Amino acid sequence: MKKAKLIVQKEKENNKVTNEFSFKKLIITIVIIVAVLTASYFLTDVIVKKTNNSNNQEQIEIPKVREENAIKYSEINKIEDKTYYLLFDEEDDANNSYYDVYIGLLSLNGLSTKFYYIDLGDEDNKDAIGKEASLKEVDKLKVKGTTLVAIEDGKVKETYEGSDKVLNYLLSFFSTGEETSEDNSLKAEDTDSKDNK
Repeated sequence: MKKAKLIVQKEKENNKVTNEFSFKKLIITIVIIVAVLTASYFLTDVIVKKTNNSNNQEQIEIPKVREENAIKYSEINKIEDKTYYLLFDEEDDANNSYYDVYIGLLSLNGLSTKFYYIDLGDEDNKDAIGKEASLKEVDKLKVKGTTLVAIEDGKVKETYEGSDKVLNYLLSFFSTGEETSEDNSLKAEDTDSKDNK
């Protein structure tokens, strides 16, 4: 009986120690979880603020080349640049904003060749539109829709007809980081251009 009492008493002591140890463990675990969550919150807050600040500082303003370089169809022969591009586009062309961004970025990166815009929706430029495209002579250019024409020394060097071809050509300037703006001033002729000559 004494042994039984002793066993029961030891079990009670063990349970008391175990309960105290479990309770301490629980409190420590809760404190650690709260500390980790608090640290995570403040760390995330600092990172988000830093990211927002750096994003605001790194924003660049793309030049408004469309407004600065818009010309009338009748002014093509008055352009004095040795090499330049003519972008004939329509106001409702879905890629207009892409053209503006890519050409603006090229301008920011020092591309020396200028892009001139001719809005086919403008009544003054109606003579630029033909039933058939005529892209061989600068003074007789006619387009059916969105077209990019590269001119060098008063002669048509390359042409890109259609919104997708124009966009792909502009994207080709960004295809590798190795080319300089001078390398791209008037890119080498591609098959689209050769077909139009």
